[in-house]
Amino acid sequence: MSLSYKLLERLADLRLPATFDAVNDVDVLRSYLAAGLITAEIPDIARRAGGSVQSPARVLSVTPEGQRTLRRHKHRSTWAGNQAPGRSPGEF
Repeated sequence: MSLSYKLLERLADLRLPATFDAVNDVDVLRSYLAAGLITAEIPDIARRAGGSVQSPARVLSVTPEGQRTLRRHKHRSTWAGNQAPGRSPGEF
């Protein structure tokens, strides 16, 4: 599974700390935290009768590794966007 960097791009543009409460966002943030891309406070999921509850996550910063990842991702996106579909660089 490939990690999406859309939320990381958003984080880089936000004034941090920032709080996220959407379960999908919190799941992605948990992956970023595990990869060392951000520092964050992410509470464990609380199991209760009738379901589970995810408390909001608080992102404190994008780490230097997160910044490097964003630069590499943006570079690859720009490079890929300049290629003709189905062609490698240098192919005519």
